[in-house]
Amino acid sequence: MLPILTVICDFVGIYGGYIIAVYIAKHLGTAYWTNVVAKLNLGNFIIGLSKPFLFAIIISIISTYMGFSTKGGTRGVGRSTTVSVVACSITILFVNSCLRA
Repeated sequence: MLPILTVICDFVGIYGGYIIAVYIAKHLGTAYWTNVVAKLNLGNFIIGLSKPFLFAIIISIISTYMGFSTKGGTRGVGRSTTVSVVACSITILFVNSCLRA
């Protein structure tokens, strides 16, 4: 679902930029769409859709491992959830920084 959510958020962000550009900044709508189309290229799509797949795999692996290694009842579930969120966040930040280099 992460790649689908990414595509939806991309469209909402582009349309939100259109609303801000036209209604607040008073730019022409055609100029906005012309610039959007000019700035988008195949590399944007490849990176924009490959990273969410990689991040989804990272989240799945870490969360599954932490879920299966949970001990201690409901308190253990809370601890494992917290550790899983932190581990996923740090790992995604690290992988994202490596992909930019």
